Amino acid sequence: NAPVAGYGFRLPALLKFADTRASMRKAVTLLHLLVLWARPEDFDALCDPQFMDALKRAKGACACTVMQDLNLQAENVDNLAAFAKTGKYKGREIPPCPQHGKEPAPGSGAEAPLDYTFHRRMRRFVFENRERSAHVSRYGLNVLRSYANVGAFLGDLETVYPPPQEGKEDREDLFA
Repeated sequence: NAPVAGYGFRLPALLKFADTRASMRKAVTLLHLLVLWARPEDFDALCDPQFMDALKRAKGACACTVMQDLNLQAENVDNLAAFAKTGKYKGREIPPCPQHGKEPAPGSGAEAPLDYTFHRRMRRFVFENRERSAHVSRYGLNVLRSYANVGAFLGDLETVYPPPQEGKEDREDLFA
């Protein structure tokens, strides 16, 4: 008794279809028969190179984890960019260090010159890695879009999107 959508079938039924075997030829499953009955244009859409590439990338990642990692990465990148611009990290001032070996004479009242090496290096790091960071964000969003596209294509979006949280829901992560 596979769950039924308005048309077609719900995605969790795929596992049941793969497990249901023919009585005469055990190597043939119900999933094989469904593939034979499918329309050619459905396969054209599923075999689109961009779609397949996105699914391959998504295969190794739990989508919920991807979403959490993307949010954390975006927050960290924003914090580093703010530090590079303002000298504050998560709202807290990070002062430069006094230059080593340049301490003023005791009792002179003068302050040691400041060393901004750390601040300069962080600015350079943020500048040099902004494209990589943007690529990772685009990549992760593509994984999540693939999730939604599979669900929409099969008419069963609520089964796969938003992605299930590991161990917290009775749904399975399609790409895990």
